[in-house]
Amino acid sequence: MKNDNAHIEGKNWTHIRQYFGYHRFDNIKIVELMNDIFTNEWSLFFNFFIPSSKIISKVRDGSQVIKKHDQPKTPFQRILDSTVVSKKTKILLTNKHTKLNPFLLQNSISRKINEILKLI
Repeated sequence: MKNDNAHIEGKNWTHIRQYFGYHRFDNIKIVELMNDIFTNEWSLFFNFFIPSSKIISKVRDGSQVIKKHDQPKTPFQRILDSTVVSKKTKILLTNKHTKLNPFLLQNSISRKINEILKLI
């Protein structure tokens, strides 16, 4: 929509703008390289190795909002703790997790980002 730019930019800061800056990406080759990073290394790195905390409750006390968070966990750990997900899926994800190396994923992400920045 017309007025969504502020919300989109706020969301992009957590992922895209920190690494790529404020350049305009009008080259199709750059967009393909960015999509390659996000579909391959980025999603694996963040889903298996970067913990996040979820809000358990919010209580309003006058003008103050008190938030309670759970312990930080990765999305992978949340799936393993879930009772809704089947054992077969948990085994597949555990096998995938054992094959991953966070340092190699980070190096691959950095290398691809440097390639993109050279093309800008």
